[in-house]
Amino acid sequence: MQATQLGTPYATWKIGFNSPLAVPCHEPPYGTITAIDLKSRQIAWQIPAGTLKDTGPLGIKTGLNIPVGMPTLGGPITTAGGVTFFAGTQDYYLRAIDTRTGEELWKGRLPVGAQATPMTYVSPTRARPV
Repeated sequence: MQATQLGTPYATWKIGFNSPLAVPCHEPPYGTITAIDLKSRQIAWQIPAGTLKDTGPLGIKTGLNIPVGMPTLGGPITTAGGVTFFAGTQDYYLRAIDTRTGEELWKGRLPVGAQATPMTYVSPTRARPV
């Protein structure tokens, strides 16, 4: 797939190792969300990133909620409250994940794929004094 860079003479090519049906030629998971324990430098947990629901061979959506883990397109954001939000999957969900365990706490359907890192902010009325 070619992605042009508007206003420049450049473009990128995204080429994976796929079959003629555009299906990856290696076993799943094709993408994961991985938490690293920074003290031990070991993997704390790892889960497949996304399902087949909004993707499939030849561009045909399968509608299957099989958690094969798809290549990711954005990063997670973690709150001080211990919740990690992730929307960088190829299915159309924003997920809330328990930062300690990797358990999916909630997921909400989006009208299209977010494919980006969620953002957070601190309200001025709730901000800590400087």
